[in-house]
Amino acid sequence: MGTSHLGTGASDGLFIGPVRRLGQAAADRQGTGHADTERAALQDAIASAIAGLTTLLARVEGEAQDILGFQVAMLEDDALSAPALSAIDSGTPAHDAWASALDSEIAGYEASDDEYFITGFIKLI
Repeated sequence: MGTSHLGTGASDGLFIGPVRRLGQAAADRQGTGHADTERAALQDAIASAIAGLTTLLARVEGEAQDILGFQVAMLEDDALSAPALSAIDSGTPAHDAWASALDSEIAGYEASDDEYFITGFIKLI
């Protein structure tokens, strides 16, 4: 029998499957010190995430599809990646630049008066 994990649910439902600690990959990553390499690493990671989400989209319906579609749209939006890419060009490693860009985006949603963005985005994190 597997290990049990507790957490805060983003939506009603049941999850059964492997658990991965997403923060670990970024914590283990070392910057290369080369803006071009860091830029490519971030762009490859975004493309990989979009491909994975697109695969999941084909297997779900309803609200799950809406949530995944929203995530794909965000990842495809240059407004999300532009601050990270700019930080990379200034010498910040890709993983730190992306984390900072996401933190900024999350803060904007949390501060929003728009209920759609508050509840929609919070379900994603």
